[in-house]
Amino acid sequence: AGFKKFSEAKNAKISFVLIPSKVSVYENIDLIRLHEEDVKLGYDEILSWAKKVELDFDQPRGIYKRISNKYGIEVIDITEIFRQHRDDTRLYYDVDTHWTADGQKLAGDYVASALSR
Repeated sequence: AGFKKFSEAKNAKISFVLIPSKVSVYENIDLIRLHEEDVKLGYDEILSWAKKVELDFDQPRGIYKRISNKYGIEVIDITEIFRQHRDDTRLYYDVDTHWTADGQKLAGDYVASALSR
């Protein structure tokens, strides 16, 4: 709420860009690859549990959108545009969850277009 008041005092618009995880874009928990350090921290147990339950990949989006709507903050959600291109464009690297150059371009173009409206 404080950031909203600050932006209003400066006559600036706040936009929240929702960055989707690789798992939520592809809607497939099996895409998670654990590194040796992850296993040491016990993430393998969490992953094992997550594979056994039915996950709602859109739940985090809904939470962020409800909070943003409550405070009148625009949400730029790139999840759907990534899902539309997930089969024809390599958006993420295979071994981690960082975007490829194509993923960066798609996200940048989408956010720029949303901000210019």
